[in-house]
Amino acid sequence: MAVNVRLATLSRRRGALLVPTLLLAGLTAATLPLALTGEGAAALVGDPETHAAAAPPPAAGTATVKAIVDPYLRIQEALSADSLDGIKDAARRIASEATTLGSSGGTIGSAAGEIQQADDLKAARAAFGTLGDAIMTYTRASNASVGDGVNVAYCPMVRKHWLQKGTRIQNPFYGKGMLECGRISASLPALTK
Repeated sequence: MAVNVRLATLSRRRGALLVPTLLLAGLTAATLPLALTGEGAAALVGDPETHAAAAPPPAAGTATVKAIVDPYLRIQEALSADSLDGIKDAARRIASEATTLGSSGGTIGSAAGEIQQADDLKAARAAFGTLGDAIMTYTRASNASVGDGVNVAYCPMVRKHWLQKGTRIQNPFYGKGMLECGRISASLPALTK
């Protein structure tokens, strides 16, 4: 994100106050003094409207994790109820949102695509495990929050984590057959590929 800084200087010729705008995108505290001296300073000074048009686009990964977690939770709820209703639409939304994450969203989008292709509960649950791992890995790496009231749960039978609303276990891997199998975890797991 570009930061505009205005520095006030007095012009001796006109007696007017000149306020140049500095574009400080990509600069750190260590490189700022270097940019403000010599040729680097000339590139930073300018009209804010000119720089606004030339400002870089938002960095990949600015999409909210919430936009991915919300449809994921709908899939989790459906699988917990032994249902496939709405999971393909939710997976399509996740895949679409994952594209806004840049290369980091590739694994999420791929796993969401597997859910879209699932024709039965067994295939959907397997793909759901992969999707959950991808979302939790991204969330942990980006220091993002999964959202208010969303907890990490763990099933020791399938050795898989998932996200869910609330603290009452709703196991998507076994559904109604073992709905309460699992426990709430204190934090996002450190998953390995």
